[in-house]
Amino acid sequence: MYTVYKIVNNLNGKFYIGVHKTNNPHDSYMGSGKAIKEAIKIHGRENFSKHILLVTENKQEAYSLEKELTVEYSDRNNYNMKLGGVGGFTPENARKGYEAANWSKELLSENGKKTVKFFSKEELSENGRKGGLALKGKPKSEAHKEAIREAWRKKKLMGV
Repeated sequence: MYTVYKIVNNLNGKFYIGVHKTNNPHDSYMGSGKAIKEAIKIHGRENFSKHILLVTENKQEAYSLEKELTVEYSDRNNYNMKLGGVGGFTPENARKGYEAANWSKELLSENGKKTVKFFSKEELSENGRKGGLALKGKPKSEAHKEAIREAWRKKKLMGV
């Protein structure tokens, strides 16, 4: 069965609407969107309530209602980040992601050729890039050198 639910942040009134395939509509599932997950992590699960809007055996009916309810997904009081009605991990979404990736690649290849700049090793270290190239050739203290040696010894003993 499919459940259309609304998760509400009891502190600020923001909400998330989603569809979940489950045998228990009142399970502990609280959505899979990035924004709602982050909000639950920040505010605590106890500050969110779940409201069941529809329970149905009809997948299309559930996704149709989700789509209808998420039309205003760009509203500031909404944790939804896209228009609903397709589901999270489906072949349709995979195709959409693939099409978007191809569109981005085309756009970058056409427009980016004029603006993309590749940096040399010297430019990267001058620009303060951390790690690797930025530290290459800089003098190290004896304590630092000994710490590096010790790390290598431990790796050899462990067989890495």
